[in-house]
Amino acid sequence: MRVVDAARVKEIIEKYRVLLKDNRVYFKDNIPEEKLKNAIEKYADISHDETPLLLIDDTILGSGKEGAVFTEKRILGKRITKDKVLYSYINSAELVDQKIFINCQQFFSVFLVDEPNRLRVCNMIREIIGTEPQKAVISGKKWKNLRKKNKNLKKENKYLKKRLIELQKANYMPPETLAQLKAELRKTEEKCNELEATVKKQQQKIETVQSELENALKKSEEEKSLLEQEVETLRQEVETLKDALQQTQLQRQRALNSLTPKERYIYHYVVRQKGTVNIAQLMKIKRYTTDDIFKIFNDLESKGLVGRIVGELNAGKRFTSRE
Repeated sequence: MRVVDAARVKEIIEKYRVLLKDNRVYFKDNIPEEKLKNAIEKYADISHDETPLLLIDDTILGSGKEGAVFTEKRILGKRITKDKVLYSYINSAELVDQKIFINCQQFFSVFLVDEPNRLRVCNMIREIIGTEPQKAVISGKKWKNLRKKNKNLKKENKYLKKRLIELQKANYMPPETLAQLKAELRKTEEKCNELEATVKKQQQKIETVQSELENALKKSEEEKSLLEQEVETLRQEVETLKDALQQTQLQRQRALNSLTPKERYIYHYVVRQKGTVNIAQLMKIKRYTTDDIFKIFNDLESKGLVGRIVGELNAGKRFTSRE
């Protein structure tokens, strides 16, 4: 049995006043009288020389009839066992799903406390008894399987120890039998140690996987945000291009509507010739003068309906339309 200093317990619980921010957790001087009264009535038989330092209300309606009360000497829980609950008798504390296990037995639940604060409650107990903090929640299924194996080994170990004592008292045990029992006991203890190491290793794996999943989720959210930004940028660019195309089409249509018959003929002639026009041939067909043709081409070019002059051929020049 370890010695746990009451002043140190008070100091640790007071430290968690800052860390445990949950509307189901109440510290000394802020514990509602009605909740404390209900807790004492239902499960917390606090003696006159104890001070309630912390109360956890695990009831839906907030009556305080279930949960736990921490004093400077012990923990009192709704689902209390007959084992000792003094801090001095606590060897282990674990958070399994939404339940606090003390000395490998379910002691009280914290269903209504949020997950980070559940872990903090567990680690507060672990700090009081001087053990390392628990880093992640243990799943109930894994806990059950590991503890079942460990329980069987402990039973076997207990039986062997008891049998050894009985034989020693009877004073008839041959040396070889004693040696055999000691060997079996040693093997059982080794199995217990191996299983405890496995439990620790599995817990570390759970913590690693949980960390990796959190990082992957964070990265996925960041990538999603970037993609959404890129999609929005592209959408805006498409809208801009649509607007520009629509404006260009409107301008072109207005230009076409404003053409004189002579300009319209030359424009459609350019389109039929697939953009390249022999001026001499055009003069021959319509008997237009060179000045007329060049003036009309300049007008069409200024309206954006034909392109610039691209070269000369024989007696005339060639123009390229924008069609």
